[in-house]
Formats: sequence, structure tokens, C-alpha cells
Amino acid sequence: MTSPPDPELLFDLETLVAEAVARFGTAGRVRVEGDRIHLQGHGANTTAPIGPLLEQWDELSPELKQRRATALARQLVERRRASSPPPAPARAFRLPSALAPLLILTAGGAAVYMAYLKLTPPRDAESPSATPGGSASAAPVLGSEAYEQERQAREARVCALTRERVLRGTTVGPMDVEGWVVELVLLRAADADLTFDPALAAFIERRPGQLSGRFVWASAPLLAEREGPGTTVEIADAREGEALRGVRLTFSGRYVISYFTETERSEYVRAAAALSDRLDARYGALFARCARSTTHELGAWFRGPGPAGAAASLVHFIAGQAAPAQVLPEQGGASAGLPELTARALPLDRARVARTIGAHGGMIAGKGGDSATTLTFPFKDGNRAGRASFDLARALGVARSL
Repeated sequence: MTSPPDPELLFDLETLVAEAVARFGTAGRVRVEGDRIHLQGHGANTTAPIGPLLEQWDELSPELKQRRATALARQLVERRRASSPPPAPARAFRLPSALAPLLILTAGGAAVYMAYLKLTPPRDAESPSATPGGSASAAPVLGSEAYEQERQAREARVCALTRERVLRGTTVGPMDVEGWVVELVLLRAADADLTFDPALAAFIERRPGQLSGRFVWASAPLLAEREGPGTTVEIADAREGEALRGVRLTFSGRYVISYFTETERSEYVRAAAALSDRLDARYGALFARCARSTTHELGAWFRGPGPAGAAASLVHFIAGQAAPAQVLPEQGGASAGLPELTARALPLDRARVARTIGAHGGMIAGKGGDSATTLTFPFKDGNRAGRASFDLARALGVARSL
């Protein structure tokens, strides 16, 4: 008798298939029973065989898991659509023979009148289709608000499912981008508005008169080549307390694909480091989050003055912006200043910070002292920065008891 499958494995498969089902525009709950997977609710219940997939699951790469889950979702959705009742056929209508000549004459007269309208110029060139009341009639756009609400709800649902997998340490890939944005926050002394700093021009080509544009930095060609609907960088003022001010860049649309692609995320890190040097930023953070949430996830790069400042940046932007917050508000959360948290972290030397983040695959780089220091985390396992930030918060004595 075979042992029952690992609940974590089942949850992983069901989550991936549920996300793919949502991307196909279908609602329902996904459940695995035995050697079959089921789509239930919000329509006809459908099922598909999964074969030996559960036995092979742990050996599959993240990309293959995505493909297999998408293939299963496609089967479930197609079977649901095929099982939906077809529309009722229109009843045949036979025109009485006595009316046929009249119909022919009417159609002929209509054709002559339409030709007359086409050849005769309008009497009022300003309003060629004016109504008797003097105003032009326009066909209303129906359903756009409802469609937008459904799109936002779907994005939030898919992003929440992906976030659950991130918190469990799963590696998520480019098929998981729906509902996500990537943010780069750079801060220095609160002496100027950086949203119009000339240094940004080498990285972002603005739309005329707008605080948004497209990423154009030549040293990150794969990221710069992304294009498509909603693929934009929003530029916003950023403040942390009274002492720090800077800029927040929010990458949306197809730009997010690069952050979720292992071979391309390094371009984000390279751009973050270069732009922080150009702006002389004292603190910085690069992370992804659900677009309709303030929770920060998937941290990749953090900057601060010396090891203590870099550690403070990681704790503040990840543990301090978690849900629920992992840092006491008065000791480093959203209401506390980064300089105060840096001062608290001064007893942590470079070796201590390196050991703490190294346990989660993180790396530290910098010249020592109070010079710019960065912490970076690898692509695999989306929650590495989250776990490292909590460990540092505990080392600082500011961690909230969970």
C-alpha cells in the first residue's frame, strides 16, 4: 500500500494549477484526490488525470512544474467549457409569401436612400450625425468598469496565492508575475526632490510632462528591451521620517518578468547599484510586492552606510514592512527612522552580519567603515531575504514575538 502524498506537495501542485486556472479567466477551487485533479465551483465540475506527477514532483525543475501545472489547468478549463450547455438554437422563421414582394421593395428603397446619404454632403460639417436635439449621439462603452474590477480582483487573487508560496520558500518564476510590481527605493539626506534629478535621465526616458516612462539604461539590455501594455516605470517622491528623502521607482507590466527570471534579475541589481551611486543614495532597497498591498516580499538588494546601515535597511524594508510586521513599531518598523535603527545595529560588525545573512544565501559587499555596503540575495527561494531580516531583527532585539 502506497503512503499518502505529502500535504506540502499537494498544496504546491494545487496552488500552481489554481493560479494557472485564474490566468485562463476561470474561477473555481482546485483539489487533488488520488490520481486525479478536480476543478469545482463557479461552473461545471471537471477532472483530469495526473498520472505519476506526484511521485515525480520533487525532481522537477520550477519551470517544468509550471508547465505541467499549466497543462493540467488547460485541460480542466477546456473540459469545463466543453461541458457548458450550448446556446439554444434560434427558431426558424418563415416569411409569409404575401409579404415577400413588399420586403424586396422596402430593401430596395433603403439601399437607394443610403446611397443618397453617402453622395450628399452633410448640411452641418461640424456635427454630421447631429440628433434632433443638436448633440451628436455616441454609443456608450458598456462593462468597462466591471471588467476592470474583475481584472483587479483576479490580480489580487493570483498574487496572494504566489505570496503564500514565497513565504513557504518556493522559487517562483516568470509565470507568476500577474498582480506584482518591483520597487527600487533610494534615500539620502532630505535636502532635495530627487524625482527630477538629471541622473535619472540615463535610466528612464520620461513621457512628456509625466512622472513615468520607460527603462532605457543600456547596461541592462534585457530589462530595457521589455515592452507591452502597462510596461512602465512610475517615479515618486520617497520619504522616511524627517531625515531622509529620495525617490521610489515602481516597475510594472513586462518589466516584472525580468525580476522573476533568474538570468535577468541581476540586471535589476546592477541598475540599483549604479543609480544609487549616481544619486549618492545613503540607503536603498530593491524588492517585489503585490501591487495592491504594502507588504514587501522577494527582497534582492539592500544598501546602507557600513554593515550596520545595510542591516538596518534590510530589517526596515522587509521585516518592518511584513504582514504581520516582524519588527516592533517603536524599534524599527514603519514609524521608526533608519538612522535610529542603524545606530542600534552598530554593535553588529561585518563578520556578524555576513554570518547571519550567509545562513540564508545572502552576501555582503563594501569597503568597510561607514562606506556604502550592500546585501544581496540569490534568486532561488523567494523568502531568503525575509528570513534573514527576521534573524537580524532578533539580533538587534527589535523582533516582534510571532
